Amino acid sequence: MRKYLILCVILELMVITGCNLNIVVVGGVPDDQRNLENSFRVSPLILFAIGALELVISTLWTKSVSDGKFLISGVITLVNVLIWCYVIQLFVQELNNMSLVASYAGGCAFGNVTSAYYLKKKRGQL
Repeated sequence: MRKYLILCVILELMVITGCNLNIVVVGGVPDDQRNLENSFRVSPLILFAIGALELVISTLWTKSVSDGKFLISGVITLVNVLIWCYVIQLFVQELNNMSLVASYAGGCAFGNVTSAYYLKKKRGQL
């Protein structure tokens, strides 16, 4: 469980630092051309990975609550909310880019299936 906490802390730091940057979504145009050198691009592949990671974290949250580890579940909830804030910020910046939404949804589906498969295999039910 320690490695999951380390992963959550690293992810939280990534989200916090990402929210403070001027983000330009692929295909989008920055509001201020002067800040172009301080911005970075978010591709659909990155959103796919974020969606997959979010659902893995959600599965860990469910497992931690069912095991009675409420402190860990609180930390996981914090990370999950920060991820949502980051993703919503990206979607608001580029409302017409449905490939971002589709890739995030695909990542969420992939993370859900992968986590469920892993937990079932770990229990020896496969």
